[in-house]
Amino acid sequence: MIRSLTGLALRFFGANKFLTISTLVSIGLSVFLVITMTVFSANARLSIEQDSRQLFGEMDISAGYKPDSTKVIDAGMLRQMTSDPAIGQHSAVIIDRFSIDTLGRGMYTVGVGNDELAKSVYHFTADLGPSDVILNAALADALELKAGDQVSIHDRSFRLAETVEEWRPATLDMIILPRETVREMSNPVTKAGREATYVLIKAAQHADIEALARSLHQLDSELRIDLANENEFLTANLNSLRVFMIVLSVLVLIISSLFILSNSETFAYKYRNQMAIMRAIGASRGQLFRVALLQNTMLNAAGMLLGLMLAWIGSRITQTWLAGLFSQEMDTTSFSLAEALPAMLLSGLLIQVFMFIPSYKNANVLPMKIVENNENNDFVYKRAGKLLGFILLGTGLFSLVTGLTADPGDGSSALYILLAAVLIILAAYRLFSLYVPVVLRSLGPLLKVGAGNLSFVAVRNMIPQVRRNTFVILTISTLMIITVFGTTLFETIKVNDAKWLKQQHPTNIVIKNRGGVELGLGPKELSRDVQEAAGVEIVSAISEPAGFTPEGSETDFYYSYAFANLEGLERQGLLKLAEDTDNKGRVVITRKLAEAHQLGIGDQVRLDVSGYRKRTTGEPLVVAGIAEELPGSHYDAYLDWSMTSYARAEMVLSKLLVHAGQEEQAMRQLEELKAKYPAQLSISSYKQAVAKSNEMFLQRWSIFIAVLVTILITVMIGICNTMINHIQTKRREYAILRTLSVTSRGLRRVVLTQVLLYVSIGLALGIVLGVLTSYILGFIDPSGGLIFNFRLAGMMSLATIGIACAVFIPYAGMLSRRKLVAELSRDNK
Repeated sequence: MIRSLTGLALRFFGANKFLTISTLVSIGLSVFLVITMTVFSANARLSIEQDSRQLFGEMDISAGYKPDSTKVIDAGMLRQMTSDPAIGQHSAVIIDRFSIDTLGRGMYTVGVGNDELAKSVYHFTADLGPSDVILNAALADALELKAGDQVSIHDRSFRLAETVEEWRPATLDMIILPRETVREMSNPVTKAGREATYVLIKAAQHADIEALARSLHQLDSELRIDLANENEFLTANLNSLRVFMIVLSVLVLIISSLFILSNSETFAYKYRNQMAIMRAIGASRGQLFRVALLQNTMLNAAGMLLGLMLAWIGSRITQTWLAGLFSQEMDTTSFSLAEALPAMLLSGLLIQVFMFIPSYKNANVLPMKIVENNENNDFVYKRAGKLLGFILLGTGLFSLVTGLTADPGDGSSALYILLAAVLIILAAYRLFSLYVPVVLRSLGPLLKVGAGNLSFVAVRNMIPQVRRNTFVILTISTLMIITVFGTTLFETIKVNDAKWLKQQHPTNIVIKNRGGVELGLGPKELSRDVQEAAGVEIVSAISEPAGFTPEGSETDFYYSYAFANLEGLERQGLLKLAEDTDNKGRVVITRKLAEAHQLGIGDQVRLDVSGYRKRTTGEPLVVAGIAEELPGSHYDAYLDWSMTSYARAEMVLSKLLVHAGQEEQAMRQLEELKAKYPAQLSISSYKQAVAKSNEMFLQRWSIFIAVLVTILITVMIGICNTMINHIQTKRREYAILRTLSVTSRGLRRVVLTQVLLYVSIGLALGIVLGVLTSYILGFIDPSGGLIFNFRLAGMMSLATIGIACAVFIPYAGMLSRRKLVAELSRDNK
């Protein structure tokens, strides 16, 4: 006997165990997704901040004159620049080029102080004395130096105090010295009065960084002001992360909402009938209010704890699984309760309100009206819903057009395009929901012809349940949008990285020259030594570039040219040369240069080349080839090494492009050349570069892979739970079909037809919207084309269908074996 309202609430749970458990699971999964997304967003934001600090340290602004400017930052200018009260810390830096005596060529040299700001930017920890130096790790390894060793720079001995790892996108050999030492060793004529090349600035707390930058620029309009958060490299590398994070957050919220809508609809359907009965036997509104509040609170409390536990366990299991899958250690992400608990409480509160409001409204309605409304499973206010859908679609298209026509540099373009993607997805969901009955009615006759009457009956049986069916379809669609968009992003980044690596490695081995011409490291001698290595077949040498303009050009725009072994590049299949051109007087140019100056194969051209404070014209050349891009560089023209009239002092050997039939054997042989040319050669292979790139790619994106895998598994569980929940409410209808001579096999066909129709429609809609979303968001960075991974999307679709069959074939068989009398007595309420 029930003696209290609490007992009544608990009795409802006891009498509806499956419904209670499935609703609890749905709440738990929704909370789990929200918590996972919140923690993921926090970790992603932290990753972005760490990347910024890794690249720029604590610096907010760097200010100085351009390298070609005649102005320098003297003592007076330095005082003006650092006197602004909005500046918290500052550090003066001098840039020069000093040479290590054993190498001979000038290298990027930085003169810094021992302050924390300079240490954070250049990533060193030692306090530098007058005779101390810091080198980057790659350069120190090439010189076979370790901390404490002596190194000679400009005939002056320094102690290696520390080595620093490269942190920038390209390897940069660097010398770090005390600022006073650099000023003392610099040319006293050209560097007179110089206190700094530029100044590192960290803004004071709560200071407006952009206002500070404008204030600095007002001191001298020629000052170059760079803001750390506007760096082109950082923006290019992190922009896709931000877009992915925002889109993924929106899609996860959509999935969570659909979970709650779908399963709470089933719970409310059962609950409203119970409420009507209680009203009919005399329960007051206040009593129903307390029962509803108690039941919703208990369900939500348990669901929130379940979601929190799943999120914590999932974060550990997923990362361990990924590490095993990729056979390497992955970047781990912390599970922060400080982020997870507020997300859990907020999502639980929203679910509580979402589930309680319909119950409270029904408590004030007459019992017969409750029953009547409960059996109306179609969407209400269709005209308003259709109007809303078209408004969302129109707003989304307007936002897309606005984003495409806006200035890409002001940041609003990306926001408009993001908003357009979200609005178009919501519009598609709203309109598709209203047209689901039309889709089902059109599919019915086709299935009747192809699969028989039972499949036709199964489809017709779905139409009255259109509202519940739609939530399942849209959940699957959102899953596929995440899959298509996520895999497209990964595949595009991977392919673009591979293209960049191929540009850097036109042949399977590339040898770069660290040293200078003073050591006699000429192209012929080194090429001969490399050619003698076992496994090496063809060697082509390329020089450092110099500038030129075609003779007679009306503009002063400079192009770049370099010396190269044109025959070797042709034998390697990297260039195609015209056969009837002179070998020694040939030049190969890019298509861009050819179109700009109307040059074609066989045309003669002279180059006005720039030297130190003079400009000369070399002998005539014949255009022997036109290429989209020159192999191994981004230069505009290649000349043969024999064209000595175009030689300039700076055009020392840059790299060798080596084609090796036996790459591993060749690499071992070539490593021995480092003994003959100590600290001068950098040898890399395309295979090694790709392996390193893939490793870095997985490390950098492991957090996103973990979130994707977690969401996919969660959604699959949620979909199966939702569909089982819906089938439970229609068991009486299945029993009626059995009385009409439908066999157990036939009943399984009915159930599978309905389930697979849900899944198939959802997959098709999701793939279409995923492709559309990818194209829309591709407008944010149109520099590279999208690469779709339809193979992975297809595998995901097959996995979803396979899981549905694996779950529902035995489940349908279980239903077909239920006692018919017991099933017919169910009220589906």
